[in-house]
Amino acid sequence: MKSFTLENVKAFKNTDEISLKPINIFVGKNSSGKSSLLRFPVMLSQTFSEDVITPFLFFGNQIDYGNFEDVVHNQESDTMSFSFNFEKKEIVKYGIPFGFFKINKHDFKKLIKDINTFSIKVTIMKYNRKIIVKEFDLFFDEINVVRIEREKKNKYRFLVLRAFKNYRISDDEINLSFYPEIEFRKFIPIVNMGRDELINLIINRMDCENYINSNEIFQDIITEGVRNGNINISDKNFAQQNLSLEEEHLIKEINKVHFIFQIYNYITRSVYRAMRDFANSLSYIGPFRKDPERIYRDSESSFMNVGKNGENVSKILRQGQQGNNGLLEKVSNFISDSMGYKLDIEEIEHSNLYKLIVQTPGSRINQNIIDVGYGISQVLPIVTQVFYEKSTDEEINRFTRNRNNIVIIEQPELHLHPAAQSSLADLFVNKVIENKKSKFLIETHSEHFIRKLQVLIADPNVNITENDIAIYYVDKVSTYSTIKEMELTEQGQFKERWPSGFFDKSFQLSRELIGANNRRGSTD
Repeated sequence: MKSFTLENVKAFKNTDEISLKPINIFVGKNSSGKSSLLRFPVMLSQTFSEDVITPFLFFGNQIDYGNFEDVVHNQESDTMSFSFNFEKKEIVKYGIPFGFFKINKHDFKKLIKDINTFSIKVTIMKYNRKIIVKEFDLFFDEINVVRIEREKKNKYRFLVLRAFKNYRISDDEINLSFYPEIEFRKFIPIVNMGRDELINLIINRMDCENYINSNEIFQDIITEGVRNGNINISDKNFAQQNLSLEEEHLIKEINKVHFIFQIYNYITRSVYRAMRDFANSLSYIGPFRKDPERIYRDSESSFMNVGKNGENVSKILRQGQQGNNGLLEKVSNFISDSMGYKLDIEEIEHSNLYKLIVQTPGSRINQNIIDVGYGISQVLPIVTQVFYEKSTDEEINRFTRNRNNIVIIEQPELHLHPAAQSSLADLFVNKVIENKKSKFLIETHSEHFIRKLQVLIADPNVNITENDIAIYYVDKVSTYSTIKEMELTEQGQFKERWPSGFFDKSFQLSRELIGANNRRGSTD
């Protein structure tokens, strides 16, 4: 997913487009809407991960995004909308399915040659206590080409709004309009175009009922073409017949209409697969990480991420130690550099129990992690998730390929001193430099963390630029929230002045301190 947009969601009337860069930072005052933005992709992930029939799963195993009435903007609208933007490579990477398009493969390539982005917009509503899709729009390079809209109970109309490139239908919005059978995959409608549906559509468009019903060869070709996924009636099918101009036109219209549905279903199926891959690649770490335990028990299971509360971190570190994959050493080195402690796992003899221990460099005293304060235990799941790439179980690796590329973290700086907060910037930047597929979405209140990102952008020895980092400032005005990207220069400076109450607070407090001391001096 390249970007997303929310309309009538939580505190946002319209977010405008939110681009997803390798590192995305969301800042702002408390209750401004940062968490609503950050948790939206998590809600998408659980929608596609869990076996539930619903367009959007607001409440699931990962998060509770609220009921429909809680999510819709100010509880004052009947609908809400979500837009998703995909680069062409995300759609066409799946290739053309076997038997799909057949003769029209060349036409398909010709059609998408000049298209750079594919977008969808989904509008949902609540009906009979269920969430349903009201409208679904497909865009090629921001041009709305197809709309599927709900007109009444279980009745959806398919509209071609703009002709596909090289397959012009008409500029008339209702030139191609009918009611097909729709199969929803989450919020994505797949059109089932059978023989009878196609024939009826052509009859209604061309007023050719007598010809089609009386021509068995024509009907056989349509039947076989629908079964194979392609009509493509060519002249050779009628080589022994003398076709009138009207009949030739009819053949072209059938090919044209069927090709549109092939394209539509190919794109929407690819979008579904892209969304499913997005869901499988996402890991979420919430704002309150689980307190460590004094003793852990060996697990016979393998885990793919640390969990939303960091509940799996000890098991993943144990997996890394047993598999000798270097994970424990990497995590320990970061903890040592940023906080001054070495991390290790100590087995309890003659048992399947172990404990996480820390040691101050130069000291021989081992302490249980539960005895050294909250800082290490709160940052440990984050560091482990960043360094964790794969399980030691090869069967699981094959099943979960490309997982953990997207990591969403709320308040990673909790219980960390300023130096450790700034070291998190190095952690995330080094990861996206090492793995180009990595993405981070982070909510933070840490000025030290953001300042260090600025330093890394400006440093010519660090392979990161201002184009790799997006910093969004979320603010609440009256009853709605706004979001603004605070753009950076190649020198790491912000192009615009920050809104009041964030970076200027330290300067303001310094001035207040000077003023307070001046007043104290005047009373002495």
